[in-house]
Amino acid sequence: ERVPTAKQHGVHYTPPALATFLARRMLAHIDSSKSVSVLDPACGDGELLAAIAEVGGPTVASLTGIDRDEAAIAESSNRLEGVGVPTDVHPSDFIDPACLDLAARRFDAVISNPPYVRTQVLGADEAQRLGKKFGLKGRVDLYHAFACGMTEHLNEGGILGLLCSNRFLTTKGGASLRTFL
Repeated sequence: ERVPTAKQHGVHYTPPALATFLARRMLAHIDSSKSVSVLDPACGDGELLAAIAEVGGPTVASLTGIDRDEAAIAESSNRLEGVGVPTDVHPSDFIDPACLDLAARRFDAVISNPPYVRTQVLGADEAQRLGKKFGLKGRVDLYHAFACGMTEHLNEGGILGLLCSNRFLTTKGGASLRTFL
């Protein structure tokens, strides 16, 4: 059996300094007197969730992480064990409709460095399926689908902290997601 590569699954872990930067920027837009629930739908090793717990302190009520890589989930679980915030991490595929019964769950904040998998690597059929599901047109990258899916899990007034390629701001391929957001 062929082992999937990082490129096939869009795996790019977040450096600690960038995770802290995003956590600070995101939490700056949240009322500090309010307790917040946070989701990371591609949590990997838990770097973003750990940064939110550290920066947010008592503001953070709960952390939920999802990743399709069971080894990453184990690492994330270990890393988040002592953060002092109720944490729930699961091996699952966020884009899969059956993902942890997430359909009914909403969060105050969603933070993510979603997987970057270009149309050419995803395959035309999968890109078209995701485009149709999330109302995206043109070249659909997996992170486009993740970003759209993340907004479906935000409470009204919720905050989305999204790391994305700077090319997303200018390329034709990012146009439908920019319009959506």
